[in-house]
Amino acid sequence: MDSISEVLVPTDFSSASWQAVLAGIRLAHPNHAHLRLLHYSSLEDEDYNHLIKEKLDKLSNNLAEIYNVDVQGVIEPGELKVSVKDYIAKNAIDVMVLGIDREKYHNGDLSRLIESVNVPVMVVPDNKLGKATENFSDTLK
Repeated sequence: MDSISEVLVPTDFSSASWQAVLAGIRLAHPNHAHLRLLHYSSLEDEDYNHLIKEKLDKLSNNLAEIYNVDVQGVIEPGELKVSVKDYIAKNAIDVMVLGIDREKYHNGDLSRLIESVNVPVMVVPDNKLGKATENFSDTLK
C-alpha cells in the first residue's frame, strides 16, 4: 500500500466502535484520507434506517468540523461481515479500523470477519484512546 486515501470504520455506535472512529481519524487526518463510517442494518424498517442516516450525517458533519477530516456516513443492508465485504468491494477502501468489545466479540467471529476482507485491518480494543470527546453522544450534540 503506497498511501492511504480511504479509511473504513464499521460502527454500531458502541463504545468500542467509538474508539475505532478515533483511531480512524488519527489515521485519516495526516494522510488527508476520507473516513467512511459504515453502519450495517439487517432491518428493513425505513423509519429506523432514516433515523440512523440522520445520526450518521450529524456525526459525520461534527467530526469533520472538529477534526478537519472528510467524513461520510453510510448505511448498508445485511449482516456485518457481508455489509463490510460488499462495501470494500464496491469502494476503493485502503484500510479498515475495527473496534472490538472484548466481552461481546468471540475470537472466531473476529477472525472470520478479518479473513473475509481483502484490505489491512486495524483492530482497536474497547479502551480509552483519546479524550477529545467521550463518546458518540457528546459528538452528536
